[in-house]
Amino acid sequence: MLESKKHTLESNKQINNNNTIINDYNNTIKKSKISFEDIIKTRTLWTRQFKPYSINALEVGKIPLKKKSEIGIIIGVGSTLKIIQNRDDNDDIPVTTSSGTILCIKLFPIIPNSSDNKVNDIVIGDENGEISLISNNQVFLKHNFGTSITNIEITKNMVNNVEIIASDFSGIIHSFDSYNVNWKTRIVNNDNTQMNLPTVYPIKCILPIKIKDKFNIETSYLLVSNNTSKLYFYQLGYKKFEINVPSPINTICTGSILSSENQDILIGCKNGNIYIINNYKLYPLIELNEYINKMKTINIPSISKEQDVIICSGQFNGLKFYFSRSLIYTFNTSDWIYDFNVYLFNPNILRIITVSVDGELQVSELIINE
Repeated sequence: MLESKKHTLESNKQINNNNTIINDYNNTIKKSKISFEDIIKTRTLWTRQFKPYSINALEVGKIPLKKKSEIGIIIGVGSTLKIIQNRDDNDDIPVTTSSGTILCIKLFPIIPNSSDNKVNDIVIGDENGEISLISNNQVFLKHNFGTSITNIEITKNMVNNVEIIASDFSGIIHSFDSYNVNWKTRIVNNDNTQMNLPTVYPIKCILPIKIKDKFNIETSYLLVSNNTSKLYFYQLGYKKFEINVPSPINTICTGSILSSENQDILIGCKNGNIYIINNYKLYPLIELNEYINKMKTINIPSISKEQDVIICSGQFNGLKFYFSRSLIYTFNTSDWIYDFNVYLFNPNILRIITVSVDGELQVSELIINE
């Protein structure tokens, strides 16, 4: 339980010590005297309306299109995969996948030809537990794991081979490549004290990361959360350790927050707060006091070349932008945002793609006047 002294933030010895790391961070990065509201403006480029709650997944990236340099918007609408090139729906590319309702989309150059041409392939996961690899608008292969896919992440392993990692509703994480399953593991919580039985929860988040250990050696982990107040660190299917958190985790990302030299782990929790993990210790970072469902970081050079900006969505109409622990801008939308993606169009322009629960797909630009 959250009330247990053993698991509260206040019991963390380093945090009791006047939040040393966070205080040092505040002293290093002083809050800007410039109001970002005065130098930031936004404009809507175009919108597209779909049925409410119909878009289940969104990704944005470079894929094979009419122009090699084009960025495509990839969405899952029911069991249909759509590649959107611009505001004109006549230019949409529907991809036949023979899948159930699409729940996850991930982009990564997997097929050698894609890697050579510096474009991404598409990996989707559906409600039936099926994972499909799509390259150049054709389905190359499928894996079926039997239950709804909740997350897909793609990385390179220690020998530089592509590794696809998927989690499902039954609490299992699967690691595989284009042809073989490498390993799988079920995340079990031994917290059912009344029946003395392990409990299995659906996997909420997974994220492959590389961080430095106490000996300054870069180490790879898979972060896992499963709607409990724990964050798990896994390697090759084995749990190495876990960190207790104050509230179940909704979203995980990494970014340069405390230092430009290292990537910090950020977690957004159901209690409306964002926490940071530094040297494997948990610290409170930002209190939104609003439910958070998605969080990303991005470096915007016109704001800072060293520290990342944190962007989050949740049960509020828009996106909130945080820098140096302060809310610097709110991008307003007509409804709660279900999913979003961002990329730098140039050093002063951030392209924003949002999907609202009312079914609106919106493409906008955030412009920073230096």
